[in-house]
Amino acid sequence: MSETALPPARPAPVPPARSVFRSPGFKFLVTGILTVVLAVPLFMVWMLKDEREMRALEVRGDIARDWGGSQTIIGPMLAVPFTIRETSGAGSSEQVRTVSRTALFLPDGYSAKAVADTDIRRVAIFDVPAYVTDITLQASFGTLDQTVFGPNLQSIDWSGARLVVSVGDLTGLETASISFDGATLPIGPNDRLSTSVAATLEGVLPASARSAGASSAIASGFKATASFRLKGTDRLAVAPIGRDSEIALSGDWPHPGFQVGALPSEREVRADGFAAVWRIPYLARGFPQAWIFEDDPSRLSNLAVGVDFKDPVDFYALVERALKYGLMFISAVFGVVFVLEVLSPRGIHPVQYLLVGLIQIFFYVLLLALAEHIGFGIAYAIASIATIGVISVFIGLALESRRRALAAALSLGTVFAVLYAILRLEDAALLAGAAVGFVALSAALFATRRVDWSGRGAPSV
Repeated sequence: MSETALPPARPAPVPPARSVFRSPGFKFLVTGILTVVLAVPLFMVWMLKDEREMRALEVRGDIARDWGGSQTIIGPMLAVPFTIRETSGAGSSEQVRTVSRTALFLPDGYSAKAVADTDIRRVAIFDVPAYVTDITLQASFGTLDQTVFGPNLQSIDWSGARLVVSVGDLTGLETASISFDGATLPIGPNDRLSTSVAATLEGVLPASARSAGASSAIASGFKATASFRLKGTDRLAVAPIGRDSEIALSGDWPHPGFQVGALPSEREVRADGFAAVWRIPYLARGFPQAWIFEDDPSRLSNLAVGVDFKDPVDFYALVERALKYGLMFISAVFGVVFVLEVLSPRGIHPVQYLLVGLIQIFFYVLLLALAEHIGFGIAYAIASIATIGVISVFIGLALESRRRALAAALSLGTVFAVLYAILRLEDAALLAGAAVGFVALSAALFATRRVDWSGRGAPSV
């Protein structure tokens, strides 16, 4: 009696609910939710970046307090005290009072020349560029326009006339001299004309120049010179106070920024330093030759031109830009892992996806920590190689495939390289990011075209 062959046993059907939870479509939804959840630790890294940046600014402030901060030079100007009559009320209640004010007169011709020698001041792991500059200011005054005193003038105190120069931070002042028609003047502070952002020095004019009243050399014109040796950090600027001004700044710092006021008429940036010249005429200057100080004490400081002593690479700004692309970056890595999983007979648990996401979060922490010590470029290379290595090895072990581990390494390497390129492109960053995102999604679309997203049948690989 022959035996009848039995048909092969069919696998037990998977319950519909269970097949949905195991489907690639559900896994894709889970990875999307995990990406949103990872925005929380990503924001915490952003806060850490802000904290470290604030610490760097505190160090810069400490050095500025000891060495000297940003220096903005305004002057020399002629300050003349005067009094006016002010009337209030009417009729029997009318009151007249005398008010003391100060008129500031600006020169017709003006030139400034400064040469800055820079040095790196290091505190802990933070470097701050500091400078020492020798600056010479030359001003020629013509006949003073006395209409600035106004119709209510009571008296002009020519004996109290002073040559004044405003300096951003007197902490950095080493030497100073002010001269009137070649005669060196005694120098002292002028609290009356100082503001919250600058201190003012005054040169007391010779008695012979102050005794003849309005017909003296003060009113008819003179020449003034001021020379300073200043220490400072961050910025060196000079206000173009002349009817015609020429300001020449140079130094040995190879990374100057010229975003202070107007751009220079001429500039040259070399590996061993920079040189820049500003030529600013009266009409472009935008303020009159004389005005009342009490009406607008900060008029000139807002129009200063000069140079910023920038760090070669602001890695905090680069880390911040990388964090702005954080969610897109995490999504791209999840996409690589997801595509490799659905094309494999083995699976990866959502918890493992979460751990892969946290590895990416620590990429930013590593990037920030290393950049403070070795610079952004090398830090990015080390942090990205470590992250790519860990995730690729994990994929190879989880999917039991060296080929997929190699594919993961190549794909993730491309993702990290593209992110670095986007960070460096600046102006074209949006275009590059949009193009790369479109290409990546298109590749994922065609790579998974045979995937059974519903999980009701076996995927066609």
